[in-house]
Amino acid sequence: MNIPQISVIVPVYNVEKYLTQCIESILSQTYQEFELLLIDDGSEDNSGSICDHYSNIDSRVHVFHKENGGVSSARNMGIEHAKGEWVCFVDSDDWIDKDTFEYITGLWKGADFLQFGYRRTGGTASEYSYVPSKVLRYSTSVYCTKRIYHSAICGYLLKLNIIKKYKISFPNHIKYGEDQAFILKTLICSSEIVI
Repeated sequence: MNIPQISVIVPVYNVEKYLTQCIESILSQTYQEFELLLIDDGSEDNSGSICDHYSNIDSRVHVFHKENGGVSSARNMGIEHAKGEWVCFVDSDDWIDKDTFEYITGLWKGADFLQFGYRRTGGTASEYSYVPSKVLRYSTSVYCTKRIYHSAICGYLLKLNIIKKYKISFPNHIKYGEDQAFILKTLICSSEIVI
Protein backbone atom coordinates (compact mmCIF):
# COMPACT_ATOMS: atom_id res chain seq x y z
CA MET A 1 0.00 0.00 0.00
CA ASN A 2 1.20 3.52 -0.76
CA ILE A 3 1.49 6.10 1.99
CA PRO A 4 -2.10 6.80 3.08
CA GLN A 5 -3.55 10.30 2.99
CA ILE A 6 -5.45 9.78 6.26
CA SER A 7 -4.54 7.87 9.40
CA VAL A 8 -7.68 7.00 11.34
CA ILE A 9 -6.96 6.32 15.02
CA VAL A 10 -9.49 4.40 17.10
CA PRO A 11 -8.80 3.84 20.82
CA VAL A 12 -10.43 0.57 21.88
CA TYR A 13 -11.37 -0.51 25.40
CA ASN A 14 -14.13 -3.03 26.24
CA VAL A 15 -16.45 -1.99 23.40
CA GLU A 16 -17.27 -5.29 21.71
CA LYS A 17 -20.92 -4.21 21.49
CA TYR A 18 -20.13 -1.22 19.22
CA LEU A 19 -16.75 -1.97 17.67
CA THR A 20 -17.85 -3.83 14.55
CA GLN A 21 -20.18 -1.02 13.50
CA CYS A 22 -17.40 1.52 14.06
CA ILE A 23 -14.81 -0.42 12.04
CA GLU A 24 -17.25 -1.24 9.23
CA SER A 25 -18.22 2.42 8.88
CA ILE A 26 -14.56 3.33 8.39
CA LEU A 27 -13.68 0.48 6.03
CA SER A 28 -16.73 1.18 3.84
CA GLN A 29 -15.62 4.74 3.04
CA THR A 30 -15.98 5.72 -0.61
CA TYR A 31 -12.52 7.34 -0.33
CA GLN A 32 -10.05 4.52 0.25
CA GLU A 33 -6.61 6.14 0.75
CA PHE A 34 -6.42 5.69 4.50
CA GLU A 35 -5.01 3.43 7.16
CA LEU A 36 -6.93 2.37 10.25
CA LEU A 37 -5.02 2.10 13.51
CA LEU A 38 -6.90 0.19 16.21
CA ILE A 39 -5.28 0.70 19.60
CA ASP A 40 -6.48 -2.00 22.00
CA ASP A 41 -5.98 -0.41 25.41
CA GLY A 42 -5.94 -3.62 27.46
CA SER A 43 -9.52 -4.68 26.73
CA GLU A 44 -10.90 -7.47 28.91
CA ASP A 45 -13.72 -8.44 26.54
CA ASN A 46 -13.55 -9.61 22.90
CA SER A 47 -12.57 -6.18 21.54
CA GLY A 48 -8.95 -7.21 20.94
CA SER A 49 -10.03 -10.29 18.97
CA ILE A 50 -12.39 -8.19 16.85
CA CYS A 51 -9.49 -5.85 16.05
CA ASP A 52 -7.26 -8.78 15.09
CA HIS A 53 -9.98 -10.20 12.84
CA TYR A 54 -10.13 -7.01 10.79
CA SER A 55 -6.34 -6.76 10.51
CA ASN A 56 -6.33 -10.29 9.08
CA ILE A 57 -8.86 -9.45 6.35
CA ASP A 58 -7.86 -5.88 5.40
CA SER A 59 -4.27 -4.70 4.90
CA ARG A 60 -5.24 -1.10 5.79
CA VAL A 61 -5.94 -2.17 9.37
CA HIS A 62 -3.09 -2.12 11.90
CA VAL A 63 -3.66 -3.30 15.45
CA PHE A 64 -1.62 -2.42 18.51
CA HIS A 65 -2.28 -4.11 21.86
CA LYS A 66 -1.11 -2.34 25.01
CA GLU A 67 -1.65 -2.34 28.75
CA ASN A 68 -4.58 -0.23 29.86
CA GLY A 69 -3.47 3.36 30.19
CA GLY A 70 -6.54 5.34 29.21
CA VAL A 71 -7.86 6.96 26.07
CA SER A 72 -5.12 9.62 25.92
CA SER A 73 -2.30 7.07 25.97
CA ALA A 74 -4.09 4.99 23.32
CA ARG A 75 -4.51 8.00 21.02
CA ASN A 76 -0.89 9.02 21.60
CA MET A 77 0.25 5.54 20.58
CA GLY A 78 -1.81 5.93 17.41
CA ILE A 79 -0.08 9.22 16.64
CA GLU A 80 3.32 7.56 17.08
CA HIS A 81 2.47 4.92 14.47
CA ALA A 82 0.47 7.08 12.04
CA LYS A 83 1.87 7.44 8.52
CA GLY A 84 -0.77 9.59 6.83
CA GLU A 85 -0.62 13.26 5.93
CA TRP A 86 -3.75 13.82 8.01
CA VAL A 87 -4.97 12.25 11.23
CA CYS A 88 -8.58 11.65 12.21
CA PHE A 89 -9.79 10.28 15.54
CA VAL A 90 -12.93 8.15 15.78
CA ASP A 91 -14.08 6.77 19.12
CA SER A 92 -14.84 3.06 19.16
CA ASP A 93 -18.52 3.57 19.98
CA ASP A 94 -18.95 6.04 17.08
CA TRP A 95 -19.42 5.58 13.37
CA ILE A 96 -18.98 7.82 10.34
CA ASP A 97 -21.00 8.29 7.18
CA LYS A 98 -19.59 6.41 4.18
CA ASP A 99 -18.74 9.56 2.20
CA THR A 100 -17.11 11.47 5.10
CA PHE A 101 -13.54 11.21 3.80
CA GLU A 102 -14.50 11.79 0.18
CA TYR A 103 -16.27 15.02 1.12
CA ILE A 104 -13.37 16.20 3.29
CA THR A 105 -10.74 15.63 0.59
CA GLY A 106 -12.37 18.33 -1.51
CA LEU A 107 -11.80 20.86 1.27
CA TRP A 108 -8.32 20.24 2.63
CA LYS A 109 -6.22 22.08 0.04
CA GLY A 110 -4.16 24.72 1.85
CA ALA A 111 -5.58 23.80 5.27
CA ASP A 112 -3.82 22.60 8.41
CA PHE A 113 -6.90 22.05 10.52
CA LEU A 114 -10.30 20.92 9.28
CA GLN A 115 -13.46 20.87 11.40
CA PHE A 116 -16.61 19.05 10.39
CA GLY A 117 -19.87 18.25 12.10
CA TYR A 118 -21.07 15.40 14.20
CA ARG A 119 -24.35 14.36 15.74
CA ARG A 120 -25.15 12.59 18.97
CA THR A 121 -27.97 10.11 18.89
CA GLY A 122 -29.75 8.49 21.76
CA GLY A 123 -33.31 7.27 21.87
CA THR A 124 -35.33 9.59 19.66
CA ALA A 125 -33.26 12.75 20.16
CA SER A 126 -30.35 13.95 18.06
CA GLU A 127 -27.95 16.70 19.01
CA TYR A 128 -25.96 18.32 16.21
CA SER A 129 -22.73 20.24 16.53
CA TYR A 130 -22.86 23.69 14.98
CA VAL A 131 -21.63 23.65 11.40
CA PRO A 132 -22.21 26.60 9.06
CA SER A 133 -24.23 26.00 5.92
CA LYS A 134 -21.23 26.81 3.69
CA VAL A 135 -17.52 26.02 3.74
CA LEU A 136 -15.55 28.66 5.62
CA ARG A 137 -11.80 29.35 5.72
CA TYR A 138 -10.17 31.28 8.54
CA SER A 139 -6.79 32.23 9.90
CA THR A 140 -6.25 30.90 13.42
CA SER A 141 -6.74 34.29 15.08
CA VAL A 142 -10.05 34.97 13.30
CA TYR A 143 -11.31 31.43 13.88
CA CYS A 144 -10.66 31.74 17.62
CA THR A 145 -12.79 34.89 17.83
CA LYS A 146 -15.72 33.10 16.15
CA ARG A 147 -15.93 30.52 18.96
CA ILE A 148 -17.30 27.84 16.69
CA TYR A 149 -14.95 25.02 17.54
CA HIS A 150 -16.36 22.06 19.43
CA SER A 151 -14.56 20.03 22.04
CA ALA A 152 -15.14 16.52 20.65
CA ILE A 153 -12.09 15.16 18.81
CA CYS A 154 -14.34 13.12 16.51
CA GLY A 155 -15.13 16.17 14.35
CA TYR A 156 -11.63 17.08 13.12
CA LEU A 157 -9.05 16.23 10.50
CA LEU A 158 -5.61 17.48 11.51
CA LYS A 159 -2.23 17.72 9.77
CA LEU A 160 0.02 15.06 11.25
CA ASN A 161 3.23 16.99 10.55
CA ILE A 162 2.00 19.85 12.75
CA ILE A 163 1.18 17.44 15.59
CA LYS A 164 4.63 15.88 15.33
CA LYS A 165 6.56 19.11 14.72
CA TYR A 166 5.16 20.75 17.84
CA LYS A 167 5.10 17.49 19.85
CA ILE A 168 1.39 17.81 20.58
CA SER A 169 -0.10 14.95 22.54
CA PHE A 170 -3.16 14.12 24.57
CA PRO A 171 -2.57 14.83 28.28
CA ASN A 172 -2.43 11.57 30.24
CA HIS A 173 -2.99 13.27 33.60
CA ILE A 174 -6.60 14.39 32.99
CA LYS A 175 -9.65 12.20 32.40
CA TYR A 176 -12.11 14.75 31.02
CA GLY A 177 -11.46 17.51 28.52
CA GLU A 178 -8.37 15.86 27.04
CA ASP A 179 -9.97 16.30 23.59
CA GLN A 180 -10.27 20.05 24.04
CA ALA A 181 -6.71 20.44 25.31
CA PHE A 182 -5.38 18.59 22.25
CA ILE A 183 -7.60 20.49 19.81
CA LEU A 184 -6.63 23.89 21.18
CA LYS A 185 -2.90 23.11 21.12
CA THR A 186 -3.17 21.94 17.50
CA LEU A 187 -5.26 24.97 16.59
CA ILE A 188 -2.67 27.39 17.96
CA CYS A 189 0.01 25.77 15.76
CA SER A 190 -2.12 25.78 12.58
CA SER A 191 -2.29 28.50 9.93
CA GLU A 192 -5.46 27.92 7.92
CA ILE A 193 -8.64 26.43 9.33
CA VAL A 194 -11.46 25.04 7.20
CA ILE A 195 -14.93 24.36 8.52
